[in-house]
Amino acid sequence: MLSLLVVARASRAQSPDSENGTLRAGGPVVARSQAARASFAYYEGSRCTGTVGTLVPTIATGATGGTFSASPGGLRLDPATGSIDLAQSQPGTYTIVNQLAEAVAASTTLELHALPSPVLTASGATALAPGGSVQLVASGGQPGASYQFFNDGQAISGATTSTYTATAGGSYTVLVINPGSCVAASAPVAITAAPARATRAAAASPVTLQVFPNPNTGSFVVAISGSAASAELAVFTSGGQPVQTLVLPLIAGSAKADLSKLAPGTYLLRATTAGGTVTRRVVRE
Repeated sequence: MLSLLVVARASRAQSPDSENGTLRAGGPVVARSQAARASFAYYEGSRCTGTVGTLVPTIATGATGGTFSASPGGLRLDPATGSIDLAQSQPGTYTIVNQLAEAVAASTTLELHALPSPVLTASGATALAPGGSVQLVASGGQPGASYQFFNDGQAISGATTSTYTATAGGSYTVLVINPGSCVAASAPVAITAAPARATRAAAASPVTLQVFPNPNTGSFVVAISGSAASAELAVFTSGGQPVQTLVLPLIAGSAKADLSKLAPGTYLLRATTAGGTVTRRVVRE
């Protein structure tokens, strides 16, 4: 009975402390206190391999940096400083140990993610017909990656999956965000949109005809707006009888006309261009 009581007391002496989770026996507490002398962590910096830069450990207050090592392989680690060369490291989960000379060590776990290599491709022709569309497909991200499409540098609202259907022209890119906030952008894909067919009303600018001086002695200048490079000028009597027709080459929308061979009187000028027809009265003195 006495031996059972002694065993029970010994067992209680080695049980975990309910407040701090350590054993009351001196050994584990001392070991944890010693490990604090080598405590460190990686707080600031990228977690993305393939990026230019280093990830530097922060040594805890009162702790000392010793010799650093990592497992498994794949991490480019400076054993003297604990700095990690991200450009030369591989994605993975690593255990990094800071070992002091007096056989005291501390460890931490670090997870690195791959930098995406986005590729944006069009599933069809990149020249859009009026009312047409083309699907853009993004690749190069890890499982769980997120996406954001851009057109001419502006984020497209709601375009956050790996595909986007483009209905407008522009320079499209996609931003791929791997786990760990590792981000990279694709090369642009140019989408050209055919201009919509102009309606006759939209295509034809209003044509105006001005004559000066008016009245005149038969020589005058006509100014035609909304016209092409030339205009056909038809001359009629006030009663509507055709008198003369001539083609005027327009320079900056105007040309000289000569009706000096016509008898004095009132005439009608009708200018016809690709944009339409307009008529104006002119007086030959």
